[in-house]
Amino acid sequence: MISEKSHFHIVLTTHNSRVSERMKLRGINPGRKIALGIEEEIYISFVIGQVLLENAVTCPAYNICGDHVHILILEVPERISHIIKLVKGRSSFLWGRRFSSKTKGLWSQKFFYGLVDDCDELKLSNVPGEIYSASYLDQCIAYIENNRTKHGLSSSAELRQVINSFVQKYEE
Repeated sequence: MISEKSHFHIVLTTHNSRVSERMKLRGINPGRKIALGIEEEIYISFVIGQVLLENAVTCPAYNICGDHVHILILEVPERISHIIKLVKGRSSFLWGRRFSSKTKGLWSQKFFYGLVDDCDELKLSNVPGEIYSASYLDQCIAYIENNRTKHGLSSSAELRQVINSFVQKYEE
């Protein structure tokens, strides 16, 4: 059975960049966290883009922010885990070969993904009495596209070029 495609917002975090409550309660020292520089961000984005293109995955929005990545994809639910495994596996392997053979991997074990299409409810605007007209999908795309700015990270023409090579923008 083939399901209909839906939009999924995926967030991957780099190894040890987040400390869970469970780790805090158990006194677990996560070790050195991985924070990517701009050269690494460009390379990882290129690799992720290649995986998405090779697997015919539509990606309307993407951004990378040093210790995490936001990816919005349009895919059937049954393929989400497979696509994430491919993205994490290849990018971690190639990053390790190119930048850091000393670490066990680039990404943390866990990842977040949420079904965006189920969240399309009316939202109130900041103007009293008005309903916010943008769909949740539009809000998600804007959030992802502006994430580097939110985190105070500089823009890069080369990074933007790599991202534009695999992101498929929706018509207004």
